[in-house]
This record gives sequence, structure tokens and C-alpha cells, in this order.
Amino acid sequence: MIEKLKEIQHELKTQDNRCTADPIFLVEECERIYGMDSEYVDDYVWYDSENYSEADQEEAKTLDDLDDQLENIPIPWQKCYYFDKWKTVHSFFTEKAAQEYVDSCYYRHRGKLRVYADSLYRNDEMKMIRDYILNLE
Repeated sequence: MIEKLKEIQHELKTQDNRCTADPIFLVEECERIYGMDSEYVDDYVWYDSENYSEADQEEAKTLDDLDDQLENIPIPWQKCYYFDKWKTVHSFFTEKAAQEYVDSCYYRHRGKLRVYADSLYRNDEMKMIRDYILNLE
């Protein structure tokens, strides 16, 4: 166990902390929420309501060209505004461990994954554990 803690210590001392004091690295998954009002979001996709899928780039370009003439849009397609919500699925002391999780477990998740650096600000318990690892002899 000491060897593993020493490896974590080495990563903590040498990693890019992304200008964050006491960073914690979060793996976040994107959850796309469809059906938003166009007054509140700008992003949209063309959605096939029969096959439950988004249009690819070529289909989207064709549908965008037809968008001025609503009656010419094929029936299963709908312009659907959305919002991407990022939710935390795991947290790690090191960016390396977070990226290893993304690389090895991506297939367990429906949405895109990303590594995000957050701060342990006002989390004295986690900072105490992090400091303990950093100061191992």
C-alpha cells in the first residue's frame, strides 16, 4: 500500500494542477437534455423521432437549408433545442487516474466523458488526506 501511496504522491507533486489550489479531478459525463425552448438556448440538433437518433453533419446541413420552408422538412425530423448538463461520476486525487478511468471505462457511460479540475476549497477532510499523501516520508 505504501508503494501505491508513493506513486500517488509523485503524481500529486508533478502534475499540472491547472492553476487550482488543492485540486481534485472529476470525471464528468454529459447528459443531453432535449426539448429546451429556443428562447433560452442556441444549440440544436435535427432529431429523427422514428429512429431516436440525431442527424449526421450531412443530413443536418440539408435540413438546415430546408428550415426556411417548414412544409418541406421530412416528417420524422424535428429541430430540437438542447442543453448539455455535466454530472460528476467519479473523483480522483490525480489527473492521471481520472484519465485512466475515462480511457478504460468509457463504454459504461452513455454520454461523452471529460476530466474536470475542481478545488477542495472548504473540504478540510479531503485536504487533510491529500496533505498526508503529499508529506509521506
